Amino acid sequence: MYKKGSFMVLLLFILVGCSNFTGKDALLKEVAEAEHLVNDENWEEVSGKITTLNDLFYEHLWKIQLIGDEGEYERLHESISRLFISIEEKDKAEAKLELATIKALIQDIYSL
Repeated sequence: MYKKGSFMVLLLFILVGCSNFTGKDALLKEVAEAEHLVNDENWEEVSGKITTLNDLFYEHLWKIQLIGDEGEYERLHESISRLFISIEEKDKAEAKLELATIKALIQDIYSL
């Protein structure tokens, strides 16, 4: 019984590990789209993109926690929160800085 359970867990890890959808591409796509919207100063649409980015973060949080360091995913969450505020304030420079930080954190988390 123990062998069978261990085999199933191993098989699950192999299948999840082979899966291409870890969230990285989806997160980076939202960041890239948000960057374009910030450059165009389209604050209404960028707010929606950041909400989508935040939703994706929570959707993939368990994967991020498995592959990333606790400090990395906490900094990512903080950066997304700061981005919300900079978008509210329509601060283009701060928004671009936070987007660059978010992109770097995502790449660091998924660099394993």
